[in-house]
Amino acid sequence: MTHHRTKSVDERDKQMKGNSVSTMNDENANIRLAEIRQRLDGIDRRIAESVGDRFEAVRQVGELKRATGIPMMQKGRVDAVVSRATQFEADYNIPAGTLTAIFSTLVAEACRLEDGIIGQDSE
Repeated sequence: MTHHRTKSVDERDKQMKGNSVSTMNDENANIRLAEIRQRLDGIDRRIAESVGDRFEAVRQVGELKRATGIPMMQKGRVDAVVSRATQFEADYNIPAGTLTAIFSTLVAEACRLEDGIIGQDSE
């Protein structure tokens, strides 16, 4: 279903290529805007799902560290995640600093979550 919607958006892009926004009538512009926003809503849903998946993995890491006594903070790992974010910005044409900021927030929250898990008393 998503592929079909995306395909129709892509087809409309091809049809409208060469037309400036100023030549679109209000009705066509509103239809196009609704399609793009629907696409953004789907992307946002996938981002939220991916972040949820990431935090589930973080919980697993925290449980493993807790069970084995591995220290929570591992500086090399944080540096690798931030470096990878910078590379993703280049690879996916994302404005510089955007993913670095997002990933820095993800890492900070992951550390907070791990710290809470590792700090729990074993019962």
